[in-house]
Amino acid sequence: MTEAIVNLADLNLRQLKTGKRFEVGLGEIGRLLGLDGLGAILHVVPAGKTAWPFHRHHGCDELFLVLEGQGEVRMGERRLPIRAGDCIGAPDGGDAHQIINTSDAELRYIVFPI
Repeated sequence: MTEAIVNLADLNLRQLKTGKRFEVGLGEIGRLLGLDGLGAILHVVPAGKTAWPFHRHHGCDELFLVLEGQGEVRMGERRLPIRAGDCIGAPDGGDAHQIINTSDAELRYIVFPI
């Protein structure tokens, strides 16, 4: 059964950790709402960590919406500061990207893979 409303505070986070650098709590949103054509996944990244390696996609765009915290996004050769309220685009086949929590607090963002 799908939900009509999902509150981010109520999501069960699946914890992933690889080595000392990569750590994230993932909360599925889109599937809980019955959305087959729109993905939405909450990412909760602890201080000083990153969820994923520097990478690029072939086959989907990604939109990131930063909810809380701050850090930086690597886009190709650039490193750009990010903070709550920022929207970040990673187009299909574009520059490699990575979001890094460079702060001493939690970083929370939603990824919309399209």
